[in-house]
Amino acid sequence: TINDVNSLSISIVSCQPNPANISQSVECNATVIDDIGVDTVNVSVTLPNGTIESPTVENIGSNYNFTFTTTSITGQYNITWQANDSSNNIQTNTTNFTVNDVVNPTVTSLTCSPDPVDQDNAIECNATVTDDVDISTVIANVTLPNGTVYDQNVENVGDNYNFTFTNTDQAGTFTVAWFANDSSNNINST
Repeated sequence: TINDVNSLSISIVSCQPNPANISQSVECNATVIDDIGVDTVNVSVTLPNGTIESPTVENIGSNYNFTFTTTSITGQYNITWQANDSSNNIQTNTTNFTVNDVVNPTVTSLTCSPDPVDQDNAIECNATVTDDVDISTVIANVTLPNGTVYDQNVENVGDNYNFTFTNTDQAGTFTVAWFANDSSNNINST
């Protein structure tokens, strides 16, 4: 009779990237070895909201890995590796990775119409503002030819933001600046 004295071990190699951006895939790796034979290796991933998922683990020799794609929540993801050898010895090891929102909002399709505008007539300015998570605040200001800056009350329907500017009594170039802030405090100034 051969006794297996539990030489089963799990060494965490890495989870990359760490931190990851929201909705980015993360590849996690571990080395699992045993003197007689590894039977099964499983992984559970606990999301920041408490949900537990069990991704499929693949291996080449003693190198085990999985790709995790359910990264739509910011926070810490806890990973538990569990290995069972052919003698029913069990080992676990834990690690984690973090998901952040690091992408600034996008401000595109900047238009003001009519352009040029006649003095003392209104002009409508528009922008499309999007984010990979959620927009928190969008503001705009208009700088007059004499350097005076007017903050604007911006309205939106979905991703389309606009305001009407009526202080066009000066001749010259007016500059419109848009500022978008997402729910993770990433800022785009355009």
